[in-house]
Amino acid sequence: MIGERELRALGADVDGAGAARRAFARACLDWSERRPHLAGALGAAFANRLSTLGWLVPLPGARSVRLTTAGERELTQRLGLRAPPRMSEAIC
Repeated sequence: MIGERELRALGADVDGAGAARRAFARACLDWSERRPHLAGALGAAFANRLSTLGWLVPLPGARSVRLTTAGERELTQRLGLRAPPRMSEAIC
């Protein structure tokens, strides 16, 4: 399980997420994959950090994103996360 320490180590703005007016963290069912993902201010902070690192890139003309090869490698090495098949694109 990923916790505050791991998110901070990646540079995610956990404090900013905690101060946001929106929900801090909640599960949300992705409409295309039918799998839950992290939503709320913490999910946005995590996604923003992954984008800044170049591990997550937006797909043109869509709300979808793509997990880069580097992103998949780093998330596996640093956090032990493995993207399931076809999870390289998800709605955020």
